[in-house]
Amino acid sequence: MPSTEKPCPICGSKLSWFLSKKSGSEHKCPLCGMFYLEYLATEILKNSENTDEGKKIERIKLRSAIFYFLRVILKNHKNKDTHIAPKIIASKKRNEENLYHIDEIRKYYPLTMSKRIDMVMALLATEIETFNTYMPAYHKADAYNYCYFYMPANSGENEISQEAKAMTNMLKKKGYIDFQSPSNQEEITFALKGWKKIEKFSRKSWNVFVAMAFSPNKDAGTKEEKEKQQYIIDRAEHCIKQAFQGTEYIPVIVKDKQHTNYIMTEIINDIESAAFVVADLTFQKPGVYFEAGYAKALGKEVIMTCHTSDFDNRHFDVTQHNTIKWDIGEEKETEFITRLKNMIFAIDKRINS
Repeated sequence: MPSTEKPCPICGSKLSWFLSKKSGSEHKCPLCGMFYLEYLATEILKNSENTDEGKKIERIKLRSAIFYFLRVILKNHKNKDTHIAPKIIASKKRNEENLYHIDEIRKYYPLTMSKRIDMVMALLATEIETFNTYMPAYHKADAYNYCYFYMPANSGENEISQEAKAMTNMLKKKGYIDFQSPSNQEEITFALKGWKKIEKFSRKSWNVFVAMAFSPNKDAGTKEEKEKQQYIIDRAEHCIKQAFQGTEYIPVIVKDKQHTNYIMTEIINDIESAAFVVADLTFQKPGVYFEAGYAKALGKEVIMTCHTSDFDNRHFDVTQHNTIKWDIGEEKETEFITRLKNMIFAIDKRINS
């Protein structure tokens, strides 16, 4: 039977569900949501027998980054009824869906004070969602909470409580948060300036619309040719999704969504609300060109990709557009994923500059 007597390895809250498996363990935490942790990742996070202060600090920073990743990026705490838990690993990277390596997640730890403040505000916003709602300023969860999940590099675990108070006081002085009363610091909410900052965050879209083929061309010919095209399509989708892992963006593929709109209405809405668009031109689908062109007309950036077998068939109008040429095979797909990820980070930098 699943055990519920363990603390969460990420935030320290009492787990509502825990199950040990052969290669790792599943956890259901009231703050982090449901997630799978590989045994090697668990050992890195725990590291209880290591007294080296530097390694303890690195462990705290990693736990901080994972907490932010689960709550803000994945919104994992809201997926209460799902049975598909994100898998956090530390062993050799594998190309699997819903799998996240700690080396990628670690990059979320803020390197500057301004970024740290922004990320703490984003964490608070996952709990304080409306006006006149308050949250406890200090959670009793292994001395961790939203305000001090991000410590400077010289902090040890015994200094976490002081860091929490320092961050809370800083947010108060900046006018971002307010207490329930001047004499009561047990509960906090956003002040008007804080809501304006959060609204600025919320206006930024984290979705990226992906335009691509979903089925072989009708004139593909033989059964073998259709199967070959479908395999290329499947690998394109897999690689594109992999490229987004470790970024703050979420790829939106319309066939994966549950919706009640007409399909074109849904596509138009998704493109209009997207931060930018990825368009895989493989098999030259008219719909993909339409979606890429509509995004361009809206002034959005479009990353174009195309399988090497169809690269020379691109329409004349886009041949001058920088297009990532990719191919099938472990090394070539890894190269494709890396190039696409670099493009994603470059666009993100331009959007936020």
